[in-house]
Amino acid sequence: MATYPQEITLKVFVNKTKNCVDFVESDLDFVDVLLSFLTLRASLKCECGGDINTSVSYDLNRDDVNYEEFRGVFIKGAKFVVTDALCISLVEDLISTLNKCVNGDRNHMEVRLVKIKREQVLRILKRSLISDTPLTDVLLQNGEGITPKFSDSLAGKKVEKKVIDKEKKVCKLNMVLTRNKVLYAVASQDFVDLIFSFLTFPLGSLKKHLGSRFRMGCLNNLYGSAERLRSSGYMTAGCAERLLNPKLAPYFNCKNQVIGVEEEKEDLYYTCNGFCKLTALYFSCKSHGYSPYHESNQVTLVDPKSQLGGTISSHGSYCQKLMYMVTDELVVTPLSLESVVSFHNEIADPIKTAELSVTEAEILDVLAVALTSNTALTDAFLGTTVGVFTSVDVKGE
Repeated sequence: MATYPQEITLKVFVNKTKNCVDFVESDLDFVDVLLSFLTLRASLKCECGGDINTSVSYDLNRDDVNYEEFRGVFIKGAKFVVTDALCISLVEDLISTLNKCVNGDRNHMEVRLVKIKREQVLRILKRSLISDTPLTDVLLQNGEGITPKFSDSLAGKKVEKKVIDKEKKVCKLNMVLTRNKVLYAVASQDFVDLIFSFLTFPLGSLKKHLGSRFRMGCLNNLYGSAERLRSSGYMTAGCAERLLNPKLAPYFNCKNQVIGVEEEKEDLYYTCNGFCKLTALYFSCKSHGYSPYHESNQVTLVDPKSQLGGTISSHGSYCQKLMYMVTDELVVTPLSLESVVSFHNEIADPIKTAELSVTEAEILDVLAVALTSNTALTDAFLGTTVGVFTSVDVKGE
C-alpha cells in the first residue's frame, strides 16, 4: 500500500534585507510538534530523529476546520505566530508588534508559503539545540554547514552555583589537567552513572530543575511559551505536566540522581499460564478462553540495570563497577594503562593532578555545560581545581 508524506504548511515572513525569518504563522499542528521537543530525552543530541516518529502526523491543509472546537495534542485554539527563536504567541497578541514590523520594513518583508515534511522538522529540532535561529537555518539555508550560534553563549561565563553552606558530596574525581584545561578525570562507577543519567532526562524537566543554568535558548523560549499558553487557557487539559515537568521512563532512574526528576508510573502487564503476554487493557486471555487452567496473573517487572538476582528497585547501575577515564568531552572508557600513556603522549605541556570531592552543585554544573559545550569538565571544574594541584608533576617541570 502506498504511503503519502505528511506536510505542514507555514506562512513564512522573510526579512529580505537581513535574509532571515522574522516569524512564521502556523496552525496549531506545527506548534504541537515544537512543544513536543520538551518531552524528548537529552540523548537526542546524539540520536536526534528517532524520538519523534509519531509527532509529525498532521496535515495543516485545514481551511475548513472550526478552530474554536479543534484540539491538538498539547494545545487548542486558533492560529499562532512562531519567531525565529521559537517563541510562540497568539496572532492577536502580536498585532501591534507585527504592524510595527510591517510598517518599518514594508518593502523588505516577503511572505512565502513553505511546506515542510518530517525531515525539515527534524532539522529544526537539531538546530534548536545549537542555534538561536533554527527557522532561518532550515527554511532559508537548510542548516547545511552553518556554525552554531548563541546570543547567550557560555563562553567565558561561570555557571551559577547553589548557595548552600554544606553541600552533599556525591563522588570523588582524580583530575588530570594542564594550566588551562582539564584533560580527563579518573572516575568510579558513581560519577559515570550520574553523567550517563543525563541522557535520560526529558528536556522540559532539565529546564524546570536547572532554571537559569539551562542555557539552550530556543528550548528556554519553548518552555516559556508553554507556560504562557497554559496561563492563557490554550493548553489541552492534562498536558501541562507532560510539557513543563515530564517524567523519566520507568526504570530510567539511577542512584544519587541530582535533579529530582520523577519516574512515570510503570505499565501493568499480565500473563496467563499459557505464557501469553497481556497488557493492563487485556488481562483476560482470549486465546485460551476462560479456562481455570489459564488464569491471568500480574507480572513483576525487573529493573534491567539491576544485577542478576538483585532487587527490583529502580536504582541499578548503567555500568560495571570499574574505574573509568572520562575526557573533557565526556567520552567514557574503562581506565587502562595504554589509554593513559597514549593520552599523555599527545600533550606537550606539563600535566598536574588534583583530587576533588564533587558536590551535587558541581554535578549540576557538569549537566548544564554538557548541553552546549565540548569542554564540560574544564567549564565545570577548572576554577575549582586552581590551588588544589598536587605537588606531583606528572610530566616534567
